[in-house]
Amino acid sequence: VRVLTNPRVKYYAVLAEKLGTFAMQSLDFNPRRVQVKYRGELTSEEGLMVRRAFLKGFLKNTAE
Repeated sequence: VRVLTNPRVKYYAVLAEKLGTFAMQSLDFNPRRVQVKYRGELTSEEGLMVRRAFLKGFLKNTAE
């Protein structure tokens, strides 16, 4: 939670969540594995938050 107080990470997390939602909507199959890559100067903790935000968006509207 404290990482999201950093404005830079917050903006990346919001963008990552939207990209995750877009990625899932654009697929016509259910993937078995998702790999999230990013580049830049994020620390490992900040990168973890961005990856989790992507997965949140990616899995938001899925059901088994």
